[in-house]
Amino acid sequence: MAVTFAPTEQAPAPRRNRVFPEVTAPRSRFGLAFRQWTAALVTVAVFAGLAVLFKVVDDRPETVLSLALVVLGVMAVLRWPIVGTYLAVLSTIILDTFPSPYVQTVISEMGFFRNLNLLGLPSAVTFNMFEVLLSLSLLRALIGHFHRYRGIRTGPVFWPVVLFGAMVVLGTVNGLLTGGDFKITLWEIRPLFYFVGLYILAVNTVEEPAHIRGLLWITVLGTAFRTVDGISRYFQIPLSVRAGVPTVIEHDDSLFLALAFGLLIAATLWRARLPRRMYPLLVLMIPAVTLMMVLNKRRAVFLCLIEVVIIALPYIWLSLQTPALRRRLVLVLVGLGVLGSLYTAAFWNRSGSLAEPAQAVKSYFQPNERDAASNAYREQENTNLRATIARSPIIGIGFGKPMDVVVPMANLQDGWALQLYMPHNNMLWLWERMGFIGFAVFWAMIAASLILVSAAVRLGLDRMRAAVGVEQELLRSNPLENTMRGRRRRLNSADRVYARRLQVARKRAQECAEFLLLAFLVLATLGALVVLSAVDQALMSFRLSAYAGAMLGALAAGWQMYQVRARRLPGEAVADAAGQEEPPRVPRRRVRFVS
Repeated sequence: MAVTFAPTEQAPAPRRNRVFPEVTAPRSRFGLAFRQWTAALVTVAVFAGLAVLFKVVDDRPETVLSLALVVLGVMAVLRWPIVGTYLAVLSTIILDTFPSPYVQTVISEMGFFRNLNLLGLPSAVTFNMFEVLLSLSLLRALIGHFHRYRGIRTGPVFWPVVLFGAMVVLGTVNGLLTGGDFKITLWEIRPLFYFVGLYILAVNTVEEPAHIRGLLWITVLGTAFRTVDGISRYFQIPLSVRAGVPTVIEHDDSLFLALAFGLLIAATLWRARLPRRMYPLLVLMIPAVTLMMVLNKRRAVFLCLIEVVIIALPYIWLSLQTPALRRRLVLVLVGLGVLGSLYTAAFWNRSGSLAEPAQAVKSYFQPNERDAASNAYREQENTNLRATIARSPIIGIGFGKPMDVVVPMANLQDGWALQLYMPHNNMLWLWERMGFIGFAVFWAMIAASLILVSAAVRLGLDRMRAAVGVEQELLRSNPLENTMRGRRRRLNSADRVYARRLQVARKRAQECAEFLLLAFLVLATLGALVVLSAVDQALMSFRLSAYAGAMLGALAAGWQMYQVRARRLPGEAVADAAGQEEPPRVPRRRVRFVS
């Protein structure tokens, strides 16, 4: 009897995702114990040194306490590198650059951005606590990448930022070789290097969506804290002095106050996808932020606010997908324009806190005596800057050298020693210091950053549509809410899988909304920074330059993160949030006409 065997088809083996394991050294028990004891001894030595400082700096105990906080921050950075970025962003929002001459608080007297030799330490210590934190955080991030056999992450705007830093170095060398003062040069170039350093730090530490969420919360909560602190300072000032106080908090805070409105506009678009408490907190902040704008008496904050709204409108228009939403936006803008016109007309000739925004607008057309003197001084300063630029328009005169005075200006050097070195118009100041080449590199960096913002908005919107589509598809076939709404029952395995898929889809939509909010925040920050630089020394601000660099680096890291997530390997099937595998992508064949 013949026995025949029918051929059987074997099922293909399931395709496994490609995993690239990190190369790590084998850990030994002795090596782990050695590292633990080393960390303990270093900690004891550091705090023993702080205890000795209490004897050396006996008249400034707050300096030692500030250093102790920095040491704790550095120890956290050694464990979690992202903490360095968090602390840098938080310090730029809530801490003062210089002590307040009217109210002494713990925040104003901390001296985080002041040289340590001004806080009681020896005169040779010419760096500040922020630079210590920034340097050690950068070193920890770069060593961490080296230890894990990874290259340094650069981001899409790394080379424009580094090229701008190189132009600052060339301007420094040019100034020192032609008679520039070294100490004044350090004051001028510090904030510019903060921008570069914070970009590199952020792009190498922001590694997951939770880090972006943390930066957004730090910005929101830090701005709220700064607003409350400023209002409390105003009421601590005596009534006899309060009327003559020019500003309650620093000029730099105009950018952060305007950013609160920019965040609210962007959060309104994606409030259903953002963390539950973020949008209500922004809404509650607006009255306090508006009051702080009025109390701080800075015209630039209202100009900055108008600029933030105008520059965000094109991106808001692109974010609205339906004609109905766009018509609603047009109606809202028309309504706000009518209300703003009526308010300005009603309070054009009035005074008081309620009329402060209208008077800020009026000052640009019909300035009062104080504003007219300020405008005249700025015009004289700009004339002297243009005359200085004419001496060396291509490469500039370099840093650390005073500008030429061809038009007499009011002498302010008794209260402002750097009057001839740090003018209000930082755009002309950049041209004066680095020449047309450096000025062009700066604008190329700004243009590359705006291109990154546009690409990030487009990428975030595409991923948002995909995540929302998956969520809606799951809800249409909802076995839990449609069949068992309002009841409790024990979930089976299919129900748990469905709940997990729905949770993943909603989490991805929230991450996309946070990424879009970060893109709007970077757009508003760069726009406000450029506007304030033309009138109020924004590029010379330690806080504003550092914050702008950190936010730009976070956006660059987020762009790389989401771009890699949207990328698939050739021929690899990728499962979406619903658990359904997409068909593998066929790799394209390249035809070479010339071998």
